[in-house]
Amino acid sequence: MPSGEAKVLIRAVDHPPRVHCDIETDDQKAEATRLEGVGARQIGAVKSWIVMETPTGHRFCLVEPQRDDIDRDAREFDRLPANPEMRRPIDRAGRGIEPAQPSSRANQSGTRSASSGIPLDHPVAG
Repeated sequence: MPSGEAKVLIRAVDHPPRVHCDIETDDQKAEATRLEGVGARQIGAVKSWIVMETPTGHRFCLVEPQRDDIDRDAREFDRLPANPEMRRPIDRAGRGIEPAQPSSRANQSGTRSASSGIPLDHPVAG
């Protein structure tokens, strides 16, 4: 696969909406904390990845880097977005909900994440 191209795997999952994204990150715990700060919640751990869910019920996983070019393609996040509206997730009916307060040590060191299609600086709203 050419460097920087999205990798799409097709497989059955047993939860709606039947679409599932994996986000590669060099610090899964810090990324989970950052995403919880914008409304996602951790629902479990499987093998070496963290299973998360958006307020709208879409599940996704935080996984260790899967490709050699993550250093080139990843975006770095050292804090929550400055714009409060970008931190405000929505519920299943599209209404804004207040996100959980991030912990005081959320992403102090910053994390790098890469995905194919999820704008990580946007609200986690599936």
